[in-house]
Amino acid sequence: FVWADSTDQPFYSTGANQFLVRASGGAAINSNDPAGNALRVAGTLRVDTLGTAGSTTLCRNASNQIATCSSSARYKRDIRDLDIGLDALARLRPVSYVWKDSGVADIGFVAEEVAEVDPRLVEYDAEGRVEGVRYDRLSALLAVALREQRAEAERELDALRSELLALQAETDATLAALRLRAAPALASGER
Repeated sequence: FVWADSTDQPFYSTGANQFLVRASGGAAINSNDPAGNALRVAGTLRVDTLGTAGSTTLCRNASNQIATCSSSARYKRDIRDLDIGLDALARLRPVSYVWKDSGVADIGFVAEEVAEVDPRLVEYDAEGRVEGVRYDRLSALLAVALREQRAEAERELDALRSELLALQAETDATLAALRLRAAPALASGER
């Protein structure tokens, strides 16, 4: 099946059993409005197989479009240091579970529990219900927690160094005092 819009360019099948559509205004499936998208599917989109060896991860953007997962500053504003870390991470409850639909055992988190820790760590459905954990965002918490632990370890190490220096100074002073006391006896040959 081949269907082409009125664009003045050749459009033809390249093989048997193809369904080809060229629509310069976009195409919609189960919807009357492509709304600026080349393809819009109203409903659940299922892809049984993805290509292999790709280097680009796919995400869903705020407009519900499949997009590359970007982290560039050019797409962000109001960039500030993350204000949660080790405490939030400690409040997350790792669980094991079995998926109801497939019976497959898995591990992870309960999205509703994660939302209580920080709503930015979960995805919401069209009705605003918690849908899933944004596992990729957990790496930011891990980085903050690691920094917090490193800073605490450095503070403890600095305190131990200070304590060691104080003990060294006290030991040096005690040794010097003992030498002063022992000096007259050593000078006269006493034992």
